[in-house]
Amino acid sequence: MNSSLTLSITTFVYGISAFLYLVALVFKRQTPGILATWAALLGLVGNTAGIIMRWVESYQMGFGHAPLSNLYESLVFFAWTITGLYLVIERRYGNRVIGAFVMPLASLAIAYASLSPNISDRIQPLLPALKSNWLIAHVFACFIGYAAFAIAFGLSIMYLIRQSELFSKSAIIDRFPKPQDLDGLTQQMIMFGFLFLSVGIITGAVWANSAWGRYW
Repeated sequence: MNSSLTLSITTFVYGISAFLYLVALVFKRQTPGILATWAALLGLVGNTAGIIMRWVESYQMGFGHAPLSNLYESLVFFAWTITGLYLVIERRYGNRVIGAFVMPLASLAIAYASLSPNISDRIQPLLPALKSNWLIAHVFACFIGYAAFAIAFGLSIMYLIRQSELFSKSAIIDRFPKPQDLDGLTQQMIMFGFLFLSVGIITGAVWANSAWGRYW
């Protein structure tokens, strides 16, 4: 089994997780929610394994670089960061309803990477300018920030639905966190994302200076 197959399987596991979160929300059942959490955790393990395997494969091919250099690898890593950060939030707040608005984002990201005919999953050598340890620091920080913003997006959708008169009489709304809790968590995610994106921009500027002799 290679990294591409592992990540393809992970795509379907994430899809199952997103589906189960939606089932738990719509039908107000606890069991699908628990299964969704385990599926998300299993997908995160498969995602992690796929990234590590792809890293090892690059060394076996003589390239030897972190799998963070093209669109396919970026989307795979984006799904990993969204899922990892979401599971931390679910663990902390104990509310699986949020998963119905976050896990579809992770599922769509990795599905687009794995299933789109316009995206190649081939491992390719890095350009000379990209051969730097700053690559890992820059991409990791940026995508942690992107994941936080993605979760903030999902929370914002929940907030709008919670406050909408159109859904005011829906029984599903009762399972949502209170508006002030959603607003507070959204602000936390935005601040968290802003911090990591700032670090990503700074490390990117330092990387650019070491590669091209200028920061921008």
